[in-house]
Order: sequence, then C-alpha cells, then structure tokens
Amino acid sequence: MTIQPIPDPNTPIGQIIKAAGSEGIVLESEGQGRYALLPLDDDVIDLLVERSPRFRDLCHEIRERMDSGQFQTHEEVRRQLVRKAAVECCRAERPNGNC
Repeated sequence: MTIQPIPDPNTPIGQIIKAAGSEGIVLESEGQGRYALLPLDDDVIDLLVERSPRFRDLCHEIRERMDSGQFQTHEEVRRQLVRKAAVECCRAERPNGNC
C-alpha cells in the first residue's frame, strides 16, 4: 500500500480518492498522523461490523431508513458526487472566480 503525504489539509477529496485507486492508500499529514483510506469490500465491512458496536448501530439505523423508503439510488448519489467534484475542480482552478 502506498504512503501518500498530504501537505495541504485542503486537498480536494476527489484527488485523494483518485490516488487511492482500488488498492487503498495510507495518508500522512504532519501533525495529524497516518490514516488508511480503503475501498469498502466485504472483508472491510465485516471487520468494521465485528469490532464496532457504534458502526453496527449505524448500519441498523440506515437499514431502517432504507426499509421506510428514505434512500437515494446509486445514480442519484453518483450525480451528486460528479457535481461536487466539478465544483471542487472549478474552485481549484479559479480560487477567486465564479463556479
């Protein structure tokens, strides 16, 4: 797994996710320590569920909301992320301009 120094805490999340790719990445920021950014797969989810009662509770809450019809489709989330990435990119290119 690659270790990626993050010198600027305002680095756009899209840039970090792109660097992580499908294998994941260890992020290192001075004074903040190291953090792993991993793609969620069944093994990671099982580990989280097994070791975190808080995460299990959150999963139950999410399941209840989904069962009651309160959810967004994959396509809706994808559109929101694409829109947000475009705005972040624009702001990076035009810090004082309109996006």
